[in-house]
Amino acid sequence: MLYNRGLAPLERALTGGLATRLLGRATPRDVFVAHELYHHAEAVRPEVPIARRYRPTLLRIGNWHWRTGIAALAEIAAGAFAQSLLDLPCHPKVLDFVAADAIRAYP
Repeated sequence: MLYNRGLAPLERALTGGLATRLLGRATPRDVFVAHELYHHAEAVRPEVPIARRYRPTLLRIGNWHWRTGIAALAEIAAGAFAQSLLDLPCHPKVLDFVAADAIRAYP
């Protein structure tokens, strides 16, 4: 389910040439669905999710290591998946910047 009220400012900002340069023939809704489709596919497959494959050490005391996953990897991968699936001209991360501007301009 997509949040229409949240998508409205972004959809208003993405018109004409800007929409074509960033999305090609896709819509913001297409991008969000494709992005979440990647997360679903990653969640149901048996391999370790990409965010947990690389676990840098945050703190080490003797033999004990506090490690973390890199959540941004899954977001980058989901964006790349959406870009490839929808044949987007650029990675959909640019929509974050368009959305921030749209929300600031929204009455």
